Amino acid sequence: MGCNVKQLVFIIFICVLFVTVSSAVFSEWGYNESTNSPETYALNESHDPATANYSVKFLEYGLPNGTVWSAYLGNMAKDSSGNAIVFYMGNGTYNFTINPADGFVPSPGSGLVTVNGVNVRMQIDFASNGYNVTFMEEGLPNGTVWNVSLNGSMKSSDTNQITFVKPNGTYYYVVGIIHNYTLSPFAGLFSVSGKSVTNYVIFARLYTVVFHEVGLPRGTRWSVAFSGTNEVTFSNNVSLRVVNGSYPYTINIPENFTTSPTTGMISVNGSGVTKNILFSVYTITLTGLIYPKDASMYIEGQLVKTVAGVFTVTLSAGQSYELKVSSPGYETYTYNLTVTSRTSSTVLLNINLSPTSRPSGFSLSPLVIPLALLCAIAAGTVLYKTRNRGKR
Repeated sequence: MGCNVKQLVFIIFICVLFVTVSSAVFSEWGYNESTNSPETYALNESHDPATANYSVKFLEYGLPNGTVWSAYLGNMAKDSSGNAIVFYMGNGTYNFTINPADGFVPSPGSGLVTVNGVNVRMQIDFASNGYNVTFMEEGLPNGTVWNVSLNGSMKSSDTNQITFVKPNGTYYYVVGIIHNYTLSPFAGLFSVSGKSVTNYVIFARLYTVVFHEVGLPRGTRWSVAFSGTNEVTFSNNVSLRVVNGSYPYTINIPENFTTSPTTGMISVNGSGVTKNILFSVYTITLTGLIYPKDASMYIEGQLVKTVAGVFTVTLSAGQSYELKVSSPGYETYTYNLTVTSRTSSTVLLNINLSPTSRPSGFSLSPLVIPLALLCAIAAGTVLYKTRNRGKR
C-alpha cells in the first residue's frame, strides 16, 4: 500500500484534531443561539403592546377637572383630561416625562420607571404656577356647550364659566361661535399681572327678518337699507339676522316702479318677522283737451274716450306711446310720449288741429288787392263817361 506506520498515525492525529475543533465551534454557536434568543424576545416584548403584560399608571393630583395633561414613556406618548394615563409595558427600565398643563407644574416632571414582573403606579402632583383667567358667559340656555381658545389652548364647558390658570403675561383669546347667536366680544387681548382676571362674553339670540317683494318682474334688482347695511338682491327675498330690537328700513325702488310706504320700522321680539313689499308699475295720468271737440284720439291704435273734447288716460312707465288725433277737414296730429319714473305724475296736453290747406293752384289770396284795384278803376271810368254824356 505504500503507507507506513508513521504516516497512518499522522493521519489519525489530523482527524482527531479536526473533530475536536469542529465540536468546539458548533458548541459555541449553539450556546450563543440559546442565550441571545430570549434576550431579543424580551426586548421586543417590552415595546409591543400586544405582548406587554404590566401596566404603568400615572395618577395626577391638583389639576382642575377637565384639564388636559400628557405623559411620555419610552418612545410612546399619551394625553388625558381625566386623572390617569396608563401604558402597558414589558419588563425593563424606561424614561418618563410629564408635560406642564395650563399653568400647573408637575412633580416629578421626569425620571425612570422600572417594570419587573408587577404593575407600576406613580403619583404626579401638579402645583399652580399662575393666576385664574375666567371667562363668564351670559345669554346661552343652560347646558349649552361653548368654548374659548386662549393662546391656542382651547377649553369647553356646558356651564356659564371657563377657567384657565396662566402666569403673568399678555394673552389673546377667541370665543367659539354658537349657531343662531351673536356674541360680544368675539376676540380680544388682556394681560395677567399679579392677580386673577375675569372676562365677560355676552351671547344674544339671532332672529330672521325677511323682506318679501311682490310685483317685480323676475330678476329685477332691488335693495333694502336695514340696520346699517344695504342688502341688494335679484330674487324676491332679502333675509337678515338680528337680535331683539326695533330697526328702521328703507326700500330702494327700481326704476319705473313704486311702493308705499318706502320707509318704516321693524320690531323683533323673540321671533322672526316677515315684511311684504308690494311693488306696482309707475303710472302717469295724461289729460287735456282736443279741438275740434268731435275729433278722434288714438293711443297705440286704441280709441280713447273723450267727452266734449276732454280726455283722461293712465299710462304705465317703461314704455313709449304714439298718440294720434284726427278729424275730417283737419290735419292729423301725431305725438310720441315715453313714460318713466322720472316723468311727472300728471301730464297736461291740449291739442288744436289745423284745418286742411287748399291746393296751392287755387289760392286767390295773393290776387285779392290787385283785382280790387282794377275793379275800382273800371268802375270809376264807367261812372266818369256816363256823367260827361249827360252834360252834352
